[in-house]
Amino acid sequence: MFIATGLQVHENSNKKLILLRMARAYVDLLCAWEDDPKAQISISRIDDHEIRMFLGFSAEADDEPLFWMELFDHGTRASLNSYACRELAGGADVFEEFRSAAEFTEAGRCPAGGKRYRSPSPDDCS
Repeated sequence: MFIATGLQVHENSNKKLILLRMARAYVDLLCAWEDDPKAQISISRIDDHEIRMFLGFSAEADDEPLFWMELFDHGTRASLNSYACRELAGGADVFEEFRSAAEFTEAGRCPAGGKRYRSPSPDDCS
């Protein structure tokens, strides 16, 4: 017999929705890339922060990521973090991390101050 708690069902549904959002963004990106190889797709916007997806190519074709994700701060006009993703599921994890970082920074608890985002430690916020 399978018994699911509400929280587990919600977490699983949320992860599936994020994965579907990532898949749709990737398809949109591939379509846009045909017209503009520098195209970026906005996945989410949280106040001044935007989570973007883009394709990036390196000289090492064997080690090519599927896509890149970036957390961009429109207030400072700077990239706070970026990550190479080799699969959609990994991109969904990065999306959740970037969303948490944007919400954390926007909440004003410990502003990034235009610096590259890193996971906060207990010493960062007094």
